[in-house]
Amino acid sequence: MNDVVAFGRPYVKRAGVGLCHRAEAREVYTVRVKDLSRILGDEDSRIQHYFDRTGASVGVMTDIRAMRHQNAHIEVTGTAAQVAAARVMIENAIKEIYDPNLARLAMTSEYLLYDEMEIPISKAIYLITTNLVDIETETSTWIEVDFTRPPRAGERRQFHILLCGTRRSINQAILMIRERISEVEAPMRPGVVRRTWGGIKALYKQIF
Repeated sequence: MNDVVAFGRPYVKRAGVGLCHRAEAREVYTVRVKDLSRILGDEDSRIQHYFDRTGASVGVMTDIRAMRHQNAHIEVTGTAAQVAAARVMIENAIKEIYDPNLARLAMTSEYLLYDEMEIPISKAIYLITTNLVDIETETSTWIEVDFTRPPRAGERRQFHILLCGTRRSINQAILMIRERISEVEAPMRPGVVRRTWGGIKALYKQIF
């Protein structure tokens, strides 16, 4: 496992050093940062296992744009067959805790766009507990609640929702979110906003 530079971006982790520049095939996949632990395994054992089993070089690369939106890049190089085999293994590792009945997007080689929207904090629990996974599955997007910007006194009580996908899938997800939260009518009393913020954050971590 070595930390070197790949196409101008440093590797965080890599197995199969030296194969990159003579590889027949190269694919770069975007994954969610929160899935990296399943890709890497305990003490990075899985990333070495992918190389041992398939012969493909597998590297986790940093990318400021992606990391800002809680994503990371996985580079796989080797023969076309090796790359394909490694992709299957990586994808299966990500999906280990996914509901097998839901075809959620685990990783993609498509160029992804990023967008965000705001929703009233009074409707956030409804969206998180009943809709986010369904919307992700139906639209092939990744949706995250941004807890780095809690509401302050005097500010509008809004949650920031981060969306990642193609332009078409993001637009579809935004439309679905707006439709779902329009069904919720109960307003939130100003005095419970701060307490609810912490509760929603804890609930979100339990679910996702």
